[in-house]
Amino acid sequence: MNRNLRLVLLASLAVLVVCFGARTSSSTSPPNTTATHESRELSGTIRAVDARARTIDVITGVGHSLRIYRMQIAPATEVRARQATLPLQRLKPGTVVRVSYQLIRALPTAPARLDAIGIEVLSGSSDR
Repeated sequence: MNRNLRLVLLASLAVLVVCFGARTSSSTSPPNTTATHESRELSGTIRAVDARARTIDVITGVGHSLRIYRMQIAPATEVRARQATLPLQRLKPGTVVRVSYQLIRALPTAPARLDAIGIEVLSGSSDR
């Protein structure tokens, strides 16, 4: 009985070594260090606009919580309201917007950057 237990333990240990050994040896490729760009869209309310730094803070609801997203706005980004183009300075806190943006991850450990690529005013103080 004792010999059978030893054989089972030895066989289990051998299987574990083979499985984990094969798993670690196949991942010898270097990590991907190139930036990835994921296009996304969100709707929310503008909390703050910094025209000099070209950033906006957008509040949006996610489940039972609120999230604040800070987005960088490129000079080529269009701000549109009712088919008209607006300057960034016309955006005010309280304006409801739909923002198309790119999630840019430079490194796996670095925080992602959000770059707005399009802003559509849905309602609020900037469309008056």
